[in-house]
Amino acid sequence: GRIMNYLLMFKTAIAVLFFSMPALSIPPTNTVEVGINAHPPTVALWLTHMKNAGVAGKTFIGPIAGNGTIDKRHKNGRRDTIVFVPSQYDKKKPTEILIWLHGHNGFNKFEVRVLRHLNTLYKRGGNPVVIAVEQPWSHWTYTRTSRNGTGPFRKPGEFEEWMSATLKILKSYDIPVEEISSKHITLYGHSAGGSGIMSMAKSGALEILNPGKIVFSDSTYGMWFDVVYDKYIVKHPETEVYILTQKYGRPWKQMTRFISSRKRKGLAKNIHHIALSKPWTHKRIGDNCLLYPGKPF
Repeated sequence: GRIMNYLLMFKTAIAVLFFSMPALSIPPTNTVEVGINAHPPTVALWLTHMKNAGVAGKTFIGPIAGNGTIDKRHKNGRRDTIVFVPSQYDKKKPTEILIWLHGHNGFNKFEVRVLRHLNTLYKRGGNPVVIAVEQPWSHWTYTRTSRNGTGPFRKPGEFEEWMSATLKILKSYDIPVEEISSKHITLYGHSAGGSGIMSMAKSGALEILNPGKIVFSDSTYGMWFDVVYDKYIVKHPETEVYILTQKYGRPWKQMTRFISSRKRKGLAKNIHHIALSKPWTHKRIGDNCLLYPGKPF
């Protein structure tokens, strides 16, 4: 189904306010819209990383209602969302949405984790736009290695509000949002981002998103995958789930435990555990998971 169908029930339009940043030197191929109360260091870092990666396009950066617009443990008092439409995007092709949930002390590795891969994805024939969601354990918070399980979209209604506003932004960038199909949405969770996927499964956000693919990037710590499996995966065979783990690491051990404990009942056929041997490290998996499946995997 199309994700827009889930949003027709919301009667209240969500206003997204923008202001420009004329003081910044932005190449003419770029449009950067900075939301009210956006975190200036995040904006500056994103622009630097875009330049380093040699990519251009349309960007929105700022707080979006539904994702931490009040966060007392964030250095800016609120968390941001980044919506990026690369210059190669072709509205005549099916739109692919890549939603990125970062790990501990993340939301500051835009170049190495996301931006440097976009040209490759387009050369492969893809047509992606990127949505990066800042979480409670971001680099810009006072809880850079904690608050697992506390977001994003932990409370009912948060995801719907956020997604409605995010789709309005995409529409303003000439994306045909009415035609976006759930099967072309991929949700990535690297490291602590696996906890973000768990939060979405608990609140029902994952049910609404109904992505075509979920990629756990060395992020199956503790019982996080068990929760996502029971609350969402087993009920949705149409969602293909890829679990990348560093062989013998903690996420690998938890996946081994999970598979062993569930084999008797029969495992859902839509889960695919890919155990990666050396030289694959936790960091290398996170740096490259956007390219899975394909080189360098």
